[in-house]
Amino acid sequence: MSTYPYVAGNSELIRASLKIVLANNTGYKYSICMATETLNELFRQRRVWKGGQAPAGGRCIGTGFTSLDGILPYGGWPPGAVTEITVSDWGIGELSLFLPLMAHYNRNDRYVSWIAPPHTPYPPALAAAGLDLSLCRVLRNPDRDSQVLWCAEKLLQSSACGLVLAWPRTLPGRAVRRLQLAVEKGDASCLLLRREGSARAWDGSPATMRLRLNRVAAGLKLEILKARGTCRYSGIILDI
Repeated sequence: MSTYPYVAGNSELIRASLKIVLANNTGYKYSICMATETLNELFRQRRVWKGGQAPAGGRCIGTGFTSLDGILPYGGWPPGAVTEITVSDWGIGELSLFLPLMAHYNRNDRYVSWIAPPHTPYPPALAAAGLDLSLCRVLRNPDRDSQVLWCAEKLLQSSACGLVLAWPRTLPGRAVRRLQLAVEKGDASCLLLRREGSARAWDGSPATMRLRLNRVAAGLKLEILKARGTCRYSGIILDI
């Protein structure tokens, strides 16, 4: 058992410790009550969760793939989230995976913005997937990564933009934190895509979710490297 009672299995230890404190120093009663209310609020907002238990009742956006919904903690893509995606190469089906997410935001009259994509999006394919091309914007060839991240942050803070897809070449951890605050403010989603073998591995990233995509004979292999709300990570092969 951990020395510090912050894991789900130590909930009984927390209760016992609180009883001891209350019994020996009643002056702490008010502070402990306030702390308990704060913790309950964090549980309600799903910013803290119990280890070994997937969060229940959270908002989600369906992925369009029933099998994928079944392994994600909330049953779909979490809104107000930054997701980092590592791909073995461009054009392996990574955009097809997120077409239902793009269509979701378009249906709610919100823009989908592409920043520095490695290839030009193909409008007929987007339209066939249900996207409203009048609500799609492409920002080409920013001079520096700082411009990519600045554009992403400003778009995400705007309630007009629901989804930003960005392809930064480098990504400092502090930039991910800024983007996470921006998506929460704008109730939006952000996808950060990079090719495998990039300079920084992004380990310990503050992003809500991290995925790895590879093309295999059976389809697109998706591995969950990190997902807020669970410590059980898994993978799946999608027919894309």
